[in-house]
Amino acid sequence: MHPQSFFISPIPWLKLSWLIAPFVLLMPFEIKLRPLENIFIIVITAICLVCFLSACISFLQGGRFKTFTSLAKVVNSHPHYIALWVNLSIWILFNRLKSNVKNVRIWTHVAFLFFFLFLLTSRNAIFSLYIILICSGYMVIRKKFSLIKVLSMITAFLFLGIALISSIRLNRVRIKNLPRKLFVHDDSAKKDSRWKIYSSAIYTIKEKPIIGYGYSNLQSELNRSYLSLGYNELKEKHLNAHNQYLQELLNGGLVGFILFSIVILFSLKIALHNPIHLGLLFFILMAMLTESIFERAEGLLVFSLMNSFYLKKYFDGWKRKS
Repeated sequence: MHPQSFFISPIPWLKLSWLIAPFVLLMPFEIKLRPLENIFIIVITAICLVCFLSACISFLQGGRFKTFTSLAKVVNSHPHYIALWVNLSIWILFNRLKSNVKNVRIWTHVAFLFFFLFLLTSRNAIFSLYIILICSGYMVIRKKFSLIKVLSMITAFLFLGIALISSIRLNRVRIKNLPRKLFVHDDSAKKDSRWKIYSSAIYTIKEKPIIGYGYSNLQSELNRSYLSLGYNELKEKHLNAHNQYLQELLNGGLVGFILFSIVILFSLKIALHNPIHLGLLFFILMAMLTESIFERAEGLLVFSLMNSFYLKKYFDGWKRKS
């Protein structure tokens, strides 16, 4: 068994995460979100600083400046998960800038997190942030035009654009082959690891599409599919579906996927009343396209906790009005 399988396996953490929401929602007192958001931002910023300082020390000692996965490995995590929570931190700070656009401290904080996101070069995270900032910027400028706000948005788009272009250039081979992987399915496309993973997941889903395999049997069934399709290297790594939507179909079949969709749609309906909550769900839904977010503790537990806090805040306000 992998020495850290307890942290990677979904089974114990999934059971724990389902206890978070009822516990938070049944709290007899009202939740104050700002202190909780501050704690979250401080923790994420501290993680980024540790990773960045470690990379700088390595560079000064004569090594290469570590980026991508190496940065995340400093704190024993996956770069896409760190990028996801950096995104949420930026989004929280950005919403605070709406009421105090001249706050230099917040701008400095946002700039550092932008820079760290640039180093991680997570295309999904950068693209998600780009979309949500464009939509939010349009709404802000449309509501009340301000030259400072316009310049701020242009600056943010410029830096994000540079980060996105840089990320695409570093991964240009995979992106160049994307149309072939989606539509042609020739031998060169089949060499891509993601194509192998997704095709194996779909092959496995077709065998039990209604009720799925459950958490205890899923990985062994995926490994069997990897072997059947000749992807021995994927079997050796025990890789999951790398797509939460496929992962849910594998775990619970169509029945489980419907239940999963109900939870997400209910949260989305509530999130329409809070832009930060809506941003959290948007980032999660986008990240689910390329990662099985709920198969790791840093994805499952953090989302369960944050989502529950925002749901609790909404219901507190609803009780007060009624």
